[in-house]
Amino acid sequence: MPDQNTIPFAPFQLNIEGLVSWVYTHFFGSSVDLKSFLDTATTWWYIFSILSFVISALLLIGIVYAMIRFAELREIENEALREAERAFKQSHATEDENTKWQSVMANTSSESPTDWRVAIIEAAIRLRISWIHSGIRALQSGTS
Repeated sequence: MPDQNTIPFAPFQLNIEGLVSWVYTHFFGSSVDLKSFLDTATTWWYIFSILSFVISALLLIGIVYAMIRFAELREIENEALREAERAFKQSHATEDENTKWQSVMANTSSESPTDWRVAIIEAAIRLRISWIHSGIRALQSGTS
């Protein structure tokens, strides 16, 4: 008679041993001997494990190789981009911009206070232009 500690048995549970026996008989064509089945399953598991490790190692080596090649390609592309930027800057740089700054520097070293004022105003204009080109919104300084 079952008491409160007894686990009830359901007669319609999945029969694992019967399922394994059917699969083994179906694939290998002989009756099931549990020891031979376990030996066969263990052998196949070892083969599967070794192949899994080998394939994983090869894929890991492939990933590392791809990362190294990608870094090399990125460096080549960055160098080409830097070269293109240098060429663009040289082709679009005007001597006028450089001479304006040289005139500002010449006015700062002058003895005349009028030249100093011109240098300050010209430097402020140059600063505002550089802010506009870089996308920084200039502070309102009384001029627009």
